Amino acid sequence: TSVVFIYGLIGNTSLTYTWTGSLNFLDETKVVFPPSTSIYTNNVSATFQASVVSVNGVSDQNSFNNMYTSQTPTVAIFPSSFVLKMYTNNATDPITNRNESKYRLLDQNGNVVWKRDSLLNYTFYYDTINNLAPGCYKMIIDDSGCDGYKFWANTAVGNGNIRYEYLTGGIYWNPNGDFGCQMIKNFMVVNTTGLAKNVAIQNEIEIYPNPANGTAHIKFDLSKNQNVTYRVMDVSGKLIQQKTISNMMGGFEKVDVSKLNNGIYFVSFELENNVMMTKKLVIQN
Repeated sequence: TSVVFIYGLIGNTSLTYTWTGSLNFLDETKVVFPPSTSIYTNNVSATFQASVVSVNGVSDQNSFNNMYTSQTPTVAIFPSSFVLKMYTNNATDPITNRNESKYRLLDQNGNVVWKRDSLLNYTFYYDTINNLAPGCYKMIIDDSGCDGYKFWANTAVGNGNIRYEYLTGGIYWNPNGDFGCQMIKNFMVVNTTGLAKNVAIQNEIEIYPNPANGTAHIKFDLSKNQNVTYRVMDVSGKLIQQKTISNMMGGFEKVDVSKLNNGIYFVSFELENNVMMTKKLVIQN
């Protein structure tokens, strides 16, 4: 009915926690220790140790398995303010009739700091999260279809994306979208002065579904707002369609391909500063 634990990082002052409940012989339960500043602020790899001190007020007669140690990873540090960009795919939850993916940001006490749910398919969301207090946080990304927002075996719904950027530009976390039902990212916020930018923003363009049937979608994830011209051409180079989009940075463009014959086409993109990109598009109407 009760277990007293001591736990903490080796070399630091140990902490004590008492679990109470009702556990029968050979039953199991999960014990969650409360948040500890002394553990979470140790931003280096270290050894964590937990030990059973007493059970039901007396020492355990079998002490050989009463201690557990593990190596802790370095704690991720996020800036106190950042931009979260999310592109949804075309996977619909049959119960909510909304996109399968959603996310929430929790503080160390489990309070919801920010969340996005009831999302639309093929939609670009841009959130700015400002002035998080120093402490520990947990980002949880859920997918009700249990195939993440970018699954290699389900290309028909297209690829979504989530990435985290500094307010002034530059990516510091771009997670893998093939995460199944849920992805959890634990991080802490400290004084972020002097943190370096990890990755420069690149122009990314995707077309899906590919092969397309009736309608294709172009997903833009560009470094800044700019005018974009795209041209659809057949394999001989003959121009089939052309359009210029103004002030595009992140979002989707729907392209009607229902009148195109089955086969291979090329879509060229002309960005600012003479940047050119070409993508292959397969039509199977």
